[in-house]
Amino acid sequence: FLYTKAKNPKRVFVGVVQQAAATDEDCIKSYCELMGQGPEGRGCPHLENIRITRVSNLEAKGPTVGRSMQLDMMRDEEFCMQTDSHMDVLPEWDRLLLETWGATENEYAVLSTYVHDMSTLGKNINNRHEVPHLCQNIWTGIGMVRNEQAKAAVYLEKPIFAPLWAAGLSFSKCHAEVKAPYDPRTPQIFDGEEFSKFARMWTRGYDTYSPHRSIVVHDYSHFKSGPAPLGWKKDANELRRSNTRLKTLLGLPGGGRSAGDLVDLDMYNLGTKRSLDQLIQFTGIDLRNGKIVGNGCGDLQWVPFERDPEPEVEVGSAWGFAPAVLRPGAPYVPLLDGGAGEGGAAAVAEQQQQQQQQQQQQQQ
Repeated sequence: FLYTKAKNPKRVFVGVVQQAAATDEDCIKSYCELMGQGPEGRGCPHLENIRITRVSNLEAKGPTVGRSMQLDMMRDEEFCMQTDSHMDVLPEWDRLLLETWGATENEYAVLSTYVHDMSTLGKNINNRHEVPHLCQNIWTGIGMVRNEQAKAAVYLEKPIFAPLWAAGLSFSKCHAEVKAPYDPRTPQIFDGEEFSKFARMWTRGYDTYSPHRSIVVHDYSHFKSGPAPLGWKKDANELRRSNTRLKTLLGLPGGGRSAGDLVDLDMYNLGTKRSLDQLIQFTGIDLRNGKIVGNGCGDLQWVPFERDPEPEVEVGSAWGFAPAVLRPGAPYVPLLDGGAGEGGAAAVAEQQQQQQQQQQQQQQ
């Protein structure tokens, strides 16, 4: 549907992270079989626009690690959309999403929500244009934040602020994914994935909006009629370490508090455009004490910040030097193998200085 329903299919580039068993049919093979008699006739239309990363289900580590691989497939695209599998879209979805994003009048806007069921595609829900709106969260038994079921917003004329973010639909300028990428060092994480990603984007100046019209939908009944999906191999120790890492990031009880713990987060730390205290006030989620202190479903006010001269480049950091900015298409190379905890910020700065000296010598 991404190609058959697009207004400009040649401008649509797809990156697939396929986590599957050896006996599963390959996504590219299935796509080409479906499209073999497509609008462009013989062959496999738009195959040159599709990139795929294949991972065995035996090596899968959960959604955060899987989605962290998306960035390696980016090139110089201006807009990025992340979705789950089993989605459908309205005709000319690409034009509609661009127009919806443009209606925010915000370079740092991120359209995101838990989308409607596929059976509602193209319908005016309850004759009042109901759309899903994420604005409440719950606490899990281990003290982690996760989104609650979406509420309904009605009669919207344009997108509205949301205090949460959803992994199933995210549409923004690609510099949002570059500056706040998924953390590959959080294997096994499910609860906490979405709020941690939202926190890192929001503190870098990005604002989440609920779209005022339903453009993308999901097949929630898929697994009820098909085979049960395979999960990733569970590892309790990995999950414990990942939960501690997210708690350190968010200032939650049970997280690390030392400078080394924070440095170890590296480029996956919170941003510096907005503070943790501002995040707590904006969302109504008291991260430090594990309490709900406000209603995120009310009218939210935009929180100002000092914008970077270039949106694609992040300036400054809590440690006095700009973090490495991953350009589209470039592989991620950690600043320090095994994390920045050993040696801290000074070690990172020293490594950067050595790299600069090497570049100067090469130029001479």
